[in-house]
Amino acid sequence: MKNFLIVFLTFYFFPAVAHPSWGIVVDGKGNIIFSDLVHIWQITPGGKLEKRIANHHTHELYLDQKGFLWGTDSDYTEATDLWRNRLWKQSPDGQLSDAIPWVEGFEQFGGSNFVVDEMGDVYFPFQNQLYKRTSGGEVSLRSDFTFGRLCTIAADGKGNILVSDSHEDGSLYRVGKEGAVELIAGNLKEQNPKNPPLEE
Repeated sequence: MKNFLIVFLTFYFFPAVAHPSWGIVVDGKGNIIFSDLVHIWQITPGGKLEKRIANHHTHELYLDQKGFLWGTDSDYTEATDLWRNRLWKQSPDGQLSDAIPWVEGFEQFGGSNFVVDEMGDVYFPFQNQLYKRTSGGEVSLRSDFTFGRLCTIAADGKGNILVSDSHEDGSLYRVGKEGAVELIAGNLKEQNPKNPPLEE
């Protein structure tokens, strides 16, 4: 939990510029897995850089408790002038499949942040609200609460979804099973830091 919070809040505090990837995970074999927005790479425990998955425009990565690697993929469709997105997953033995097939429009599935809960339901942000997509493709609001600037989301393994909101001073929320929103912590974002690591 401690390591999760460090990664969760680091990317929340310091939003990067130039359309970055922010997904990075470590699997059970000690491989460090990350995206450069073109391919998925891994650094082995021995320090070797390897291409794990080719030609995936992936922002976010997620590793579940069963060892499945999940990731987004985005593609611009010129004919419709829309972005389309999908969610893929890779089994521990390397088999790739689509958890959510290509869909157009971010209201069906956003191609950036997401998390998968213990039931296999997918949560993603759209217009600063938290949405849920079931394995059957049904999309609904998890909560009618509108965040100021919904950034990173995560599941706590107890049926709750954690949401970071970088609006103004910065806050961390817990969204319960029935949609109730609880403020866990506020004033998390330092205002006008002397030596910011990134320019926003």
